[in-house]
Amino acid sequence: MLLHLRCLWQAASRVPEQKVSAASFKRLLSTGSFAKESAASGTETMRGAGGFSLSVTEECVRRLRELATRAPKHLPFALRVTVNSGGCAGFQYEFKLEHSGPAAEDVVFEKDGVRVYVDAISAPLLSGATIDYEDELIRSAFKVEGNPNAEANCSCGTSFAPRF
Repeated sequence: MLLHLRCLWQAASRVPEQKVSAASFKRLLSTGSFAKESAASGTETMRGAGGFSLSVTEECVRRLRELATRAPKHLPFALRVTVNSGGCAGFQYEFKLEHSGPAAEDVVFEKDGVRVYVDAISAPLLSGATIDYEDELIRSAFKVEGNPNAEANCSCGTSFAPRF
């Protein structure tokens, strides 16, 4: 457990242009949260504050736009991606649809009306990864693929061991 906390504090301290205080780090731990270049593969790479990047597939963008049309027009709409401790490999990805603006410590990725919020502690653990949406007979879900910060992934793809 101490090793996980030390790794998370190191990741948080690497967030440039955003100071993560011990108090905000504690708050993030207590809440369980740890923040267009076209490619041939059909992904969009979005760059956020601090130089973090996140790629989003066309399928993910399509699904987010579809979900946004169902949301009330007067409310903001975004996909929040966080990294939490737990899962079979040590850390797990969590996706949540948000109907509020970003928090002060969030890194916001935006492209063509699609917004993705990543908290400041999750951003270094997700930078360079691809967010995809899969629609299959047995499950439909957002997922993280090709995370360069993952040393190992579990077989289900929802958790990973970070590379520090």
